[in-house]
Amino acid sequence: VAVAATRRLGIAAPLVHLVLLHHGLFGSADHLDALQAHFLEHLQARREGRAAIAGTAPLPPPAPLLRRRRRPGVASAKPGQQQEFDEEHEELSVVVLNATGSQGRATLDGVDVCGERLADLAVAATRALREKGGPALKALPARCAVFPSRALLLLEGREESGEGEGAAAGAAGAAVASAQPPPLLPLLPPGSRVARISLVGYSMGGLVARYAAGLLYARGYFARPPPPPGGEEGTGGE
Repeated sequence: VAVAATRRLGIAAPLVHLVLLHHGLFGSADHLDALQAHFLEHLQARREGRAAIAGTAPLPPPAPLLRRRRRPGVASAKPGQQQEFDEEHEELSVVVLNATGSQGRATLDGVDVCGERLADLAVAATRALREKGGPALKALPARCAVFPSRALLLLEGREESGEGEGAAAGAAGAAVASAQPPPLLPLLPPGSRVARISLVGYSMGGLVARYAAGLLYARGYFARPPPPPGGEEGTGGE
């Protein structure tokens, strides 16, 4: 329904900022639940223009994604010529995945193995969003939290009814605390594209995140345009 509505209204496929969290040696996803919830509170505070922490200065508005599109009627640029583009700013939905695939003694498998699991999680999440939408994230080895863009909330009518602001972050935050899939996942329809990706880890998790980033680069995850569907490389990196 959501993807049909976006096409009818002329709205592009929803763009996502994918954030992956990884714990340290002998750690677990429990150690990053608070950080995951804080991300949601931080995003909500920025949208409302208030401080995320009492006594601090209000946060600036969220940095929009700068999308460039060729102007209609302008021929493709030739070598050595600069192509003219239209600039379009679009707020991203944020998906935070707290990895659970290398918890406890599984971290003894090493940075390389844990890093490969994290890279696989990034590729699987990107493919799931593109092919099946937000609900497919429930099957991944991670605790998921979603902060939908204002455009998606307006599309669902939640912002006008007052459900889009504090309720959105509250629902996702409560889902993180109870380790249950948030009710906001259906807001991300099939065709959602990962436009940004961040990997966050502490202690050994930082090494795992760096290894995963290098592995994704080697696989062609960040390639533009990606190779044809079906290949392991280029399955993400929109």
